[in-house]
Amino acid sequence: MVRVCVVSKNEAIKKITVSGHAGSARKGEDLVCAGVSSIVFGTLNALDKLASKSVDLQVSQQIVIEVLNLLDEKCQLILQTMLIQLATIEEQYSSYIEIKQEVSS
Repeated sequence: MVRVCVVSKNEAIKKITVSGHAGSARKGEDLVCAGVSSIVFGTLNALDKLASKSVDLQVSQQIVIEVLNLLDEKCQLILQTMLIQLATIEEQYSSYIEIKQEVSS
């Protein structure tokens, strides 16, 4: 299962972690994993090009997007767009992707 953890502070996205594998089909045929990967890596590319000073991006066994400037509206819009897209996948494939929301103080 793909797990997406979203940490917010004062209604702004502070951190997003994406980990795991969908496992909805064999390797190379997993459309859920392909969709999630496309959304996440497209988001990483957009953040790198349009808001690189406002985020710290880490790609390894898991993907971590840490927002350094919570007031960067462009960064927040990009992240909100990513979450809307992932939620659309979760609506149809909730056995393979889970989005959790946490509030930070």
